[in-house]
Amino acid sequence: MPESSPDSFTLSVLWENPYLLSSLLYLLALVGVGVYKAKSVKDSEDFMVAGRTLPWYILVGTLLATWIGSGSLFSGAGLGYRNGLAGLWSSGGAWLGIILVFFIAKRIRNFGKVTIPDIFQARYGSPAAILATITTVIAYLTIVSYQFKGGGKVLSIVTEGAVSPELGIIVTAVFAITYTVLAGMFSVVYTDVVNGVLMTFGTLGALFWIVNAVGGAEEVYLAAEAAGKWSMWGNWAAERTSGISGPVLAMSFFVPTMLLLLGDANVYQRIFSARDGGSARKAVFFWVIGVFVLESAVGFLGLAGSVAAEKGVIAPIVQEAEDGKIEELRNDRREAGEVLDSSFDEQIVAAIALLDGPHRSDFSASGEGAEVQEAALAIQKARKSGTEGVIPAIALSLPLLLGMLLVATMMAIIVSTADSFLLIPATNLTRDVYQRIRPGIDDRSVLFISRVFVLVLGGVAILLVSQFETVLDAAFTAYNIYGASIAPALLAAFLWKRATLTGAVASIVLGAGVTILWTYGGLDTTSFHPFLQEPTFPAALMSIGGLVIGSLATPAPPKEVWGPFFDEGDSSS
Repeated sequence: MPESSPDSFTLSVLWENPYLLSSLLYLLALVGVGVYKAKSVKDSEDFMVAGRTLPWYILVGTLLATWIGSGSLFSGAGLGYRNGLAGLWSSGGAWLGIILVFFIAKRIRNFGKVTIPDIFQARYGSPAAILATITTVIAYLTIVSYQFKGGGKVLSIVTEGAVSPELGIIVTAVFAITYTVLAGMFSVVYTDVVNGVLMTFGTLGALFWIVNAVGGAEEVYLAAEAAGKWSMWGNWAAERTSGISGPVLAMSFFVPTMLLLLGDANVYQRIFSARDGGSARKAVFFWVIGVFVLESAVGFLGLAGSVAAEKGVIAPIVQEAEDGKIEELRNDRREAGEVLDSSFDEQIVAAIALLDGPHRSDFSASGEGAEVQEAALAIQKARKSGTEGVIPAIALSLPLLLGMLLVATMMAIIVSTADSFLLIPATNLTRDVYQRIRPGIDDRSVLFISRVFVLVLGGVAILLVSQFETVLDAAFTAYNIYGASIAPALLAAFLWKRATLTGAVASIVLGAGVTILWTYGGLDTTSFHPFLQEPTFPAALMSIGGLVIGSLATPAPPKEVWGPFFDEGDSSS
């Protein structure tokens, strides 16, 4: 792929590249819808929950388009590329989470608030609401940042570098932020329905074409079986280098995805937007079907893409990423003043042999030196990043119209997810911080402040893009921080009458604290029990333990506190 910079982009690139043109035209159409729907926004409730008027079929589309984002398109497809259908262990957590939400959907809608901190305020009190706001802002801005990163990656790949990833990130961010500022939830939900239709046709059409191009489903199966990808756990063990088993590692991705879904403020905000409790529950039922179909298709698309790369049907994305990383390592050594000799090439050969050998999932057992292991780890991350580009690579191999549809689909998915995860923290900061500081502020000012927060938070998300090398890394961190800290106390609000403020605060602090300590605290977890090496299980267990112990150690809340959370009626108020 040719090198480029943001300055290398010219209008001729736009007219000469149909994929870029189709994406930008569709994004402009989304902004046009936002301009039109802005006329419907009369107050802050319209901006935040679309006036609580949405029928179930609109809810299905917006729930589907919100959940399927860069995490699916890049990390999900990358897991499918490396693990086959076993990569769906990560997605499976969401499926289980949606099923569990189905049983409390009526309670959520009938409670009738706007944000997750609203729920924490009513059920537990201000300290829990403040902690929920802080956690949501941190986690959701991380999620927004990797949507921007995904958009930049798509535009760079489909233009073969004419649009740099940096410029692509800015383009994606500008459209997502503008789209959200204009009409909030009113613009998001209705365009999400179109995005949902697009992603269904684009993904399934690409899947059928690429499977046929590599020789049919049987050819994909044979290639996957030979590569160890047609089994319960696939190559999950090779996702890490510290010797964690495949099943433990797969579960460490399953659990945070489930917890994120169970606590996802987007889900609750959309259920709050439903016309009534029955509509909310019906929407969740069809949502789980749509997510199962689309995420399975994305995983299989990744698997078929790995076969297509081997057969030369699409670009050799992993080899290109590996070559780029080796050149980067070589340049780093030169810039450090080292004189490169044959020893560097020998280290690279040893590093690649380590990655492709029997010790690829446990570097410490290989006997290789620190420099070889460091080089192997860098190349492994580059390979993972390469696999995450499989769907854009497939788009370039498709018939032109189908390829344009798939690229427009990817950008639509990314922008719709970005705006949803951008709207949530903006809403939280407006309602749960600003309005508490200025409780008498008029509604027009609330609407203005909400839009200002969208702009500011969008800028912060752009700055966060460089903090993670792959979409999977960013997603895993955000899912763990949010899922472990918010989901247990949130579910307890609707399911456990005994839950208290002390338990909720302990749950949030321990869940987020353990995740941050494991991720950024410099701990050497390789000597820990396999279940404790990744942050997932210790964070979740500490969070649940803090919730239960803290609640049982303090007086039970009165019925007037927990009663509204157990309303199963069909009121549309």
